[in-house]
Amino acid sequence: MSNIPYEEGLSAFLQAEPTGSCGYASGSDQGRDWLRGWTDSQIAGRLKAEETGIDGEVQP
Repeated sequence: MSNIPYEEGLSAFLQAEPTGSCGYASGSDQGRDWLRGWTDSQIAGRLKAEETGIDGEVQP
């Protein structure tokens, strides 16, 4: 079963939307899922940047 708010949060980060763009009520289950998706996408992006380095080369 998919988690639509989570997937929306993932997509929102990739589209450079701020966390304030979440359309779900603050503190609701859907709002928390959306924010978790946004944050997970942010973390994945940072880890990928650390792996590749600034010049795009994979670090040992």
